[in-house]
Amino acid sequence: MSGSGFTLVEVVVAIVVLAIGILATVSTSVLVERMIVQSFRWQTAAELAWSHSELVRATAGCVPRSGSAVTGQFTTSWHVTSRSSTDLQRIVVQSPQGTNRLRSDTFLVIVPCG
Repeated sequence: MSGSGFTLVEVVVAIVVLAIGILATVSTSVLVERMIVQSFRWQTAAELAWSHSELVRATAGCVPRSGSAVTGQFTTSWHVTSRSSTDLQRIVVQSPQGTNRLRSDTFLVIVPCG
């Protein structure tokens, strides 16, 4: 036999290595997709909390001291506690995560009075 070409063992090994590489790429892409969705939820929660915090600051406390609002799939609830020279805002944003599960992100904002 001449020494040109590949043996069957070499071809099988090459296919196995290629298959492992493809599986690793697919599993990584699934994780990246989850991270992107999670990042979107965190960003939206932070934007909703910031928006409500700015509303309280702009209206100088004329907003109800506690309550909740729904924006799309997000539920924002807040409670403002007055201290001597500051207001402490506790803002909780809940968003769906998977089936029948909620994720809660809590933001604390201190607003100086006066």
